[in-house]
Amino acid sequence: MGPAIVVGHSWGTLVALAMGLDHREATAGLVLLSGYYYGSARPDVLPSSIPAIPLLGDLIANTTAPLTGLLIGPAAVKASFAPAQISEKFASFPKAMALRPSQVRATAADTAMMIPGAIALSKRYGEFDLPVIIMAGQGDLIAHVGKHGERLVGEVKGAELRIVPEQGHLFHYEVPEQVVTAIADAWRAA
Repeated sequence: MGPAIVVGHSWGTLVALAMGLDHREATAGLVLLSGYYYGSARPDVLPSSIPAIPLLGDLIANTTAPLTGLLIGPAAVKASFAPAQISEKFASFPKAMALRPSQVRATAADTAMMIPGAIALSKRYGEFDLPVIIMAGQGDLIAHVGKHGERLVGEVKGAELRIVPEQGHLFHYEVPEQVVTAIADAWRAA
């Protein structure tokens, strides 16, 4: 089995980018969806990272975090799809799974590493020598296309930016065929 097209979404784009940089022999190309590519000030990161703190995090993950998630979760999901409507497939997701203490801790740990991870990787974006297709929802309220996708396409030689109109951060629920086309296009370019 040869190199693969690596697809990443949101924080997962950082993993895909690291794979393309550090394991070029295994990576034929990248398709990046709604990515966070550059360290930037985000007021949500500090409070969202607290459950990753040893001991204190365990207490929070087992007490207040699930309740907070129940309260703010609906608004966060709505913002993730905006300006589009929430996908019916996503609406049926069992919310309790995301609010388990182990999941709260894991998400907090990822959140705590998001900004430093993006800063470290962003210094290396000029090293890419493989096909990179960047996709972003035009109305993404989570990873703004102007701050992330448009900037990345300017730093990665030969990268292509595909903006999905009238969609937000989770556009792949609404237009999966466009994602599949991007994967096929990256494969052909590789």
